[in-house]
Amino acid sequence: VLTGVNTGEFGVKNGETFIDLLRELDKIDAEVRFRISSVEPNLMTEEIIRFVSESKRFMPHFHIPLQSGSDEILRIMKRRYTTALFKERVAIIRHYLPDAFIGVDTIVGVRGETDEHFADNVAYIKNLDFSQLHVFTYSERSGTKMLEIEHNVALKERKRRSDLLHKLSDE
Repeated sequence: VLTGVNTGEFGVKNGETFIDLLRELDKIDAEVRFRISSVEPNLMTEEIIRFVSESKRFMPHFHIPLQSGSDEILRIMKRRYTTALFKERVAIIRHYLPDAFIGVDTIVGVRGETDEHFADNVAYIKNLDFSQLHVFTYSERSGTKMLEIEHNVALKERKRRSDLLHKLSDE
């Protein structure tokens, strides 16, 4: 499993690209299979998706961080993509690999997430063609900018939201 922090930015400092890495790994002459995990949707290009669809070594498996189906929450989290871009990437995956596994990371209860934002998230996810949700519950980290946001979601409400998204994933 290819994973890490900013996986899709592999090689940027060396003039290489993530697709360069994938092409080299695909040349390995052994019975090995690869899965791609945790590449942000703005870095999961159509070229990468098409490559996986043609590869002998890469499995039709994608694990993509959404975090929220609310563009306002994505902005608060300083994500470099929108819900529209995310949905477009899922559609491209389904175009090239209709039966691909698409795992989606989402987080509930972040500071600033109102009931309306969460409702937007649920509505968005209900209309997304994914395989499984990986649901995280927000927890405070000292020294982070998120602590500057006044609106805080109660722990009990975070759990309720997490439970709801787990049920949605199971459905």
